[in-house]
Amino acid sequence: MSELHNQQTGDAAETKGSSTRAYLIAYYAVLVVLLAGAFLPQYRVWGINVWSHKSLFLPLFCFGLGAVLPCLLMPLQMRWRTDISGPSGSTVWLTSGSISAGLIALFYFLRARSFYLGDGYTVLSLLSEEVPLVKKRDLGEALIHVWIKHLSGREGEAGALFSFQAISMGAGVIALALLIWSGWKLFNCGWQRIAFPLITLSGGFSLLYYGYVENYSVFVTTVLAFGVVGLLISTGRISRWWAILPAGLAVLMHVFGAALIPALIYLLFSDSPAGDRIARSDIKTKTLFIILAVVSIAAVFFHFYFKIYYFRFSLIPLVPDRFTVEGYWLFSFKHLLDTLNLLQILLPALAITIVLFIKAGPRSLMQRRDYRFLLIFFAGAFGEIFIFDPKLGMARDWDLFSLVGVPLALFAAWLILDLKIRRTPRFLLIGLITGLGFLVLIPRALNQTDINVGFTWFESYTEMDLTKSMYARSLIHDYYEERGDSVGVDAAIQRYKEDYPCWVANREGLAYKKIGNCDNAIPLFERAISLHPLYAAAYTNLGVCLRDRGMLDSSLAMLQIAAALNPYNATIAKEMGSVFFHKGNLDEAEKHLHDALAIDPDNTDAMTGLVQVYSRQKKTDLYLKYLHRLVLRPDAPMQAFKELAEYYVTQKNWPVAGKLYREAIDRGLDTTYTRILREQAPQLGL
Repeated sequence: MSELHNQQTGDAAETKGSSTRAYLIAYYAVLVVLLAGAFLPQYRVWGINVWSHKSLFLPLFCFGLGAVLPCLLMPLQMRWRTDISGPSGSTVWLTSGSISAGLIALFYFLRARSFYLGDGYTVLSLLSEEVPLVKKRDLGEALIHVWIKHLSGREGEAGALFSFQAISMGAGVIALALLIWSGWKLFNCGWQRIAFPLITLSGGFSLLYYGYVENYSVFVTTVLAFGVVGLLISTGRISRWWAILPAGLAVLMHVFGAALIPALIYLLFSDSPAGDRIARSDIKTKTLFIILAVVSIAAVFFHFYFKIYYFRFSLIPLVPDRFTVEGYWLFSFKHLLDTLNLLQILLPALAITIVLFIKAGPRSLMQRRDYRFLLIFFAGAFGEIFIFDPKLGMARDWDLFSLVGVPLALFAAWLILDLKIRRTPRFLLIGLITGLGFLVLIPRALNQTDINVGFTWFESYTEMDLTKSMYARSLIHDYYEERGDSVGVDAAIQRYKEDYPCWVANREGLAYKKIGNCDNAIPLFERAISLHPLYAAAYTNLGVCLRDRGMLDSSLAMLQIAAALNPYNATIAKEMGSVFFHKGNLDEAEKHLHDALAIDPDNTDAMTGLVQVYSRQKKTDLYLKYLHRLVLRPDAPMQAFKELAEYYVTQKNWPVAGKLYREAIDRGLDTTYTRILREQAPQLGL
């Protein structure tokens, strides 16, 4: 009781006994920065300009609302007391239910209507296909979307949109339920249980739950599950082995789930016999272990970095090299600024959290298992998002990197609600942090509900990373075309040519390539690559020209770069199969041609290539299988009909052979060849 009395007394004097000035300074500084950012829509401050692209009313309203919030909270903080029992169970459930209903209503009514962030329109198009493309890197979540689309009974884009939005909002409901459940397990006070989900879901990662169209909502929810399970483990409430389940699910949902491995190892070994033995070892042993671990990791890293193009292109260049685009490398100003923007948009109250952390005493906090877990959790996620390349530009690709927002939000909530940290104005901080969170989150959601505002955001984001946005810029043309704005369409085409001379050079090279003039085409493809070092189409076209010249090794090198840049492209896989076929490596040719068909089951060129491979390998069954598939294609080559018909002639199966020849005649079989057939094989009935 004395401890409770001391706690209540301390909290009663929070405002008097501990200054709130530092928190208020940090809070108002963020508000002012957000207001200033509203007038800088075209600059690389996408983490703070979330109030721009609308009328002046929005930034002024949000700033005014934010400005008066502390004035409303301060009197309440003066009267607020921490009661160890808090509100009664029924009151807590009623309050939590009301908050939950409000959040779910926001998920639904502010669901996205424009899909320019991330790869929204691209993934919509892919899922709309009759046989959707499922990528290995996000296998689990992609399969869930395919399954939900199938269950809905809706086809095309309508079914795809339903799947994405149902899963997005459903993941939000699961995240909310998870936080409410874990809040009851982690805390004893009613007000803590109410505040925990509210603080956490005010984090910027929650935008994924507002009908967001991408393959990351379930993934981030599994990361959140890992975070709350980790807190339960590190505070001794459940067994350490429970951490394996959410970590495994996260890796299944997306390969970025590997960021959880360091925190998982910590949960499994800390405060265990094995962990205690490591902790008791002398400093020399620990140092040797750390050196061996670092050297081993570095050796594996650099092996993959210099040997496997796909891995290399997945990372931001360590130093500027021939593949560096627009000066964007690991410690470039652009990348560092993008990282700060990302952290700010994922936890708008980051400055307040830092102040609280410093006031609470970092050294003492880091002696505790719960805070060490959160730090390692954050470090793993941050380390991953810092080194991996945001292919679309981080302003648009924020969603893939939003997993780092989960440990940030959990850390802020845990720090505020930690009763072991005394003399903290908790009520005020809960209000400030959630207030800032929703003052940023709600305008971001609103921007996605308006197609015109979403398009304006998209245009400004593509300007920040012009080269990375080359393929996405076609959406500008589509936007004006859908509205019947011919002037806008013409302007978009002209702007595209001006912004992307690499595209112009590649098209000019293609014109020469189509007429077989590779001598003129090759310099143009090389120019396109010099202008855009990560231009997959130019590498592909250059590789094909080099193959036609007989320079097979050089051709393969170009196509391997193209495949690393665009790994889910059937044309590139088919061309690589062709090169291996010409090199005489039939096994590799077969593998790449099958890869092409896995991406595009109707790829006629890949089927033709497999027919040639199996013919040379004398695998008759497979040869016939793909010939039969090939002649069913509307664009089947005439040679396929002739080969299959000739096979049935050798088998004296005249009806089938005759049918194939008649189909070939209908498609324009050479008349001289037809006349010879009639003379030499009247059994065909031609």
